[in-house]
Amino acid sequence: MTVHLAMKDNPRLINFPPRDSQEWKKEFNARTSAECSHKREKIDFQLESGMILTDHYIAFFRI
Repeated sequence: MTVHLAMKDNPRLINFPPRDSQEWKKEFNARTSAECSHKREKIDFQLESGMILTDHYIAFFRI
């Protein structure tokens, strides 16, 4: 039995490059390393704690 699936039906089911290929592993590793660095930057610079106002920023809006 053969089942034909259209990409528009479920694009996550069939992906390019195939998940068992070396190209997929390289792409996945690049993505996960970027996610790790973004997470570290968020924690170190407290980017999710709200807007940080500097003296320069406040002086600009006082004008």
